Amino acid sequence: MYNFNRNSSSPILRAPRTLDVAQHLHAEVVVRGELDTRRVTEVVTAARSVPEVIPRLRPGVLVITSGDRDDVIIACALAASRGIELAELLLTHASEIAPQVMEFAGPALASGLPILRSADDSYATARRVSHIPATVPRDDLARMNTVLDAVAEHLDAATISAAFHLQENTKLSPPAFRYQLIQKARAARKRNLNTGNTTYKAVQRSANVVSVGPMLQGLRKPVNDLSRGALVDDIVFTIALTAIQAQQGAPAHV
Repeated sequence: MYNFNRNSSSPILRAPRTLDVAQHLHAEVVVRGELDTRRVTEVVTAARSVPEVIPRLRPGVLVITSGDRDDVIIACALAASRGIELAELLLTHASEIAPQVMEFAGPALASGLPILRSADDSYATARRVSHIPATVPRDDLARMNTVLDAVAEHLDAATISAAFHLQENTKLSPPAFRYQLIQKARAARKRNLNTGNTTYKAVQRSANVVSVGPMLQGLRKPVNDLSRGALVDDIVFTIALTAIQAQQGAPAHV
């Protein structure tokens, strides 16, 4: 027996969908049922007699058995008929349910219980199921939201703020940020081309404005600079401005 949520407070937090199990095992879908929505919280390998298996037939349980275990299959059908939403019935050894059993238990097994088939034996199948990745699939929005909620509930905002030593006065408007940045650059005597390049980019990002530059001065013809990290808009605007300056026959000025 394997429990996916032995260390989790929420049953859905680590519980994969039956669909995830099918994809992980590359299993054949015999009866689709509610394959997309049912979740596996516990795995039971039905190797013992039915009286020992019955107490383990609970909601969210994935039952692993071979197709010739008619007694286990009928027990699962009875559990489904009583409203117990087992996660799935997983047949091993590439086995099939006998036609007589399928006809007898068909109405109960068709109540939404997914039935899959694996070519591996019961031990290998159970081992592979226990190694299903704990990562949340990108299309499992319900589990993703549950994980986000669980993380949010356990975050201590006060502790995080104290760790970063954040103060209210560090929140600046774009003009105030620009002024502070310029003053720090002047105090550090950072006046080379690299500083001009990074400064205008910082202002552009923080103030959400269109900035073109750096613009070189003191030359007879327009010469402007583009860094390797320039965006498409930076390239287009700089070329346009340089072309205008060339048409006017004026030296480059800021």
